[in-house]
Amino acid sequence: MSAYDWLIVGCGFTGATLAERIATELDQRVLIIDRRGHIAGNAHDFVHDSGLFVGKYGAHIFHTNSERVWDFVRRFARFSDYTHRVAAHVNGLSYSLPLNLNTVNSFFNTRLSEDDLPHFLEEKRIPIIRPSNAEEAVLNKVGRELYEAFYRNYTKKQWGIDPAYLDPSVTMRLPVRMNSDERYFSDRWQGMPVGGYTKLFANMLNNKNIDVLLNTDYSEAVGLVKFKKVIYTGNIDDYFGNVYGK
Repeated sequence: MSAYDWLIVGCGFTGATLAERIATELDQRVLIIDRRGHIAGNAHDFVHDSGLFVGKYGAHIFHTNSERVWDFVRRFARFSDYTHRVAAHVNGLSYSLPLNLNTVNSFFNTRLSEDDLPHFLEEKRIPIIRPSNAEEAVLNKVGRELYEAFYRNYTKKQWGIDPAYLDPSVTMRLPVRMNSDERYFSDRWQGMPVGGYTKLFANMLNNKNIDVLLNTDYSEAVGLVKFKKVIYTGNIDDYFGNVYGK
C-alpha cells in the first residue's frame, strides 16, 4: 500500500468529513481506517433480512442551524423533511418532550399561557446555587415532580447510572421550552438522508484521493502504512494505549 499524506482514524461524521475536505480542497491523499467492519460510525444503517431499514446503533436525525453545513451534506444525499417528535409515557399517559407548555399543562392539569409558565416553574423549582450533578441541575430548573416523572428513570435507562452521579450537563442538554413547540430539535434544517447514512458516507468517501480500510485498529495501521499526519477521532484512552486504564 502506498504512502499517504494523512491517516484518519475513525470513519464516523468527523473522520469522513475531514477526509472528504482534505481530499477535495487540498487534493491530498487520505487513508481512513476504522476498527469496525463498516463505514458511517454510530450512524451506520442497513436493510434487515425482514426488509426493515435499521440503524445499527440507534436512530440519528440530522439537524443544524448552519446553512453551510446543510448545503454540504446535501451534496451527498437527498434529505427527507422528517421532523423528530418524542413522547414520554408516564402512568399510562403520553406527554411531549422536551418539556414545553403543552407538557406542563397536561401533566398538572392546568391552563397556563406562555406568560404564566416561567412563574409557575419558578414556584416548582428547588433553588440550588451550584448544582453538582444531573439531578440537582433538573431540580434547580423545574422541581421534584417533573424530575421524577420525566428525567430520573429516562436518564438511568440511557446511562445505566442514577442522575445523582452524573455531571449536570447530561440532563441540561434537554431544553425546557416556554412555548408549545413540541419538536425535539428546534433547528432550522432537519431531516434524514433518503437511502440512509451509510449511503451518504459512501458518496462522501467516493473520491480518488481517499482509501478506506476497515477492521483495522490504529495500532495495526501504524506499522502497516506510511503517512505524514494523523487525525485521530477514536477513544482518547486507546490512543495512549490505556496506560491509565479506561
